[in-house]
Parts: sequence; C-alpha cells; structure tokens
Amino acid sequence: MFLKALHLLVTCTAIFSFRGQLTSEDTHWDLEKWAVYMTFPYNAVSEPTVIEVHKWKSTARSPQLQEHEAVVSNVIEISTCRDEPLEFKADVKLSLSHSAPDLHGYELVIFKLTNKETNEWEEICGTVKFQSLSG
Repeated sequence: MFLKALHLLVTCTAIFSFRGQLTSEDTHWDLEKWAVYMTFPYNAVSEPTVIEVHKWKSTARSPQLQEHEAVVSNVIEISTCRDEPLEFKADVKLSLSHSAPDLHGYELVIFKLTNKETNEWEEICGTVKFQSLSG
C-alpha cells in the first residue's frame, strides 16, 4: 500500500506504541511485533517529523463491519503531532500482515479512519496483495 497523506488521530486506548523520527534519509521500520512494515523513501518528508505508530485494542476502534466481513489484521494508527495532515513528498510503503492467507472468494480491503468522532472509515484504493506478486 502506498500513502500520500497522513491524518492526525489521537488515542488513549492503544496497547503498544512506537515513536520514530523521519528525516530526508531512506528509513525502514520493521515493527514485527505488530506485523507492520513501513518504508519511507529519500525525501519523503521535507523536514524532520516524529511519527507515532499505535496498535489499538481490538474493541477500541474498527470499521463498521457488514455481514460476512471480519477484521483479519491489527488495527494500526499512524499519527503525528501536527494539526494539519502530513503530506508525504514520495510514496510511502506500508505492509500489513493478516490472518487470512486463503481468502476463499473474499476480497482483502484496507480502510483508513477519516472521522474519529463518527467512526467513519474510507477504503484505501491501490493496495497490492503480495501473494499476487509472486510467481
């Protein structure tokens, strides 16, 4: 998945947290404990920026599920202390592992939280399943 904008989310219900500073250098965060991998290319940010990654408690925040839908990965918050959305200057790669290796006809959908107060989520388009990349 590639991100171009990061919106501020604030939480008090995260169970694990990671804080790191991005600079203009290439950066890779391997947060194996949460099955999250992030790659920030050279010049992804124009100035040093602190990014926080939180894993939500399973009951704290997730999209409204329809019939026959299930959450199959950790719900992860990626935030910054800025008041405005952080605009990346280059594509950022976010990889999430999940527990549904054989989807049996289901599709894999990834959402982002767009409104914390109303728990409104929006599908992220342009995601790639790694299984489809291998021979």
